[in-house]
Amino acid sequence: HTPGIEPSAFTIGATNTFQTDGRSDDAVATYSSRGPTRGTWVDNTGLTHHDNLIKPDLVAPGNKLTFAEALNNSLVTSNPTIHVVTSNIDPTKRVMRMSGTSASTAIAAGTAALMFQINPKMTPNMVKAFMEYSAQKLTSAGVLEQGAGQLNIAGALKLATLVRTDLASPMQVGAPLLTGSAPNSSSFAGSTFNWSGTIVRKFNTMSGTNLITRLQGPYFTGE
Repeated sequence: HTPGIEPSAFTIGATNTFQTDGRSDDAVATYSSRGPTRGTWVDNTGLTHHDNLIKPDLVAPGNKLTFAEALNNSLVTSNPTIHVVTSNIDPTKRVMRMSGTSASTAIAAGTAALMFQINPKMTPNMVKAFMEYSAQKLTSAGVLEQGAGQLNIAGALKLATLVRTDLASPMQVGAPLLTGSAPNSSSFAGSTFNWSGTIVRKFNTMSGTNLITRLQGPYFTGE
């Protein structure tokens, strides 16, 4: 009933950018779910165990975002205030404003699609790891609120361009993964921030440049 708590799912929380270009005021949205997960299982003695996984894995902007609006959209019909009134625009190209983790997840999915477009040899686990590694840690939130941090699209795409395009079996774990030096920061709206350098696991996190400069075992399968 709650697929986001599945360990292999890439679970995305939502941040509020407060409609500013700078990222220094960004924070996890109040409605974004926090971890740990509370899924349960029962052992042979009847004792209930909570899984307590670290979630979300990542957060992305998801508050008052403007998206394309289909004509005769039932959401807008039921909630006309989400329609964005714009001037000097083709009336067939309408837009609406929405909030929620469903909006932030779409941004993360689009980023993943762009990374696969840049380098189709990347595996799902590699894409997930690179999006987390290049994320921005928000100072106002902990790992159970933001996971690895806030999505950094430019950083994730930069890493994708550096990944070797000859990735194929057999390759040895620890083999060089990038064709150039590993970046560790990004700049937006006149400010610079360091990447999280972190990858979220089930119950803990990992950090270190070898996560992106060397081929890791989990990157092979995408499971």
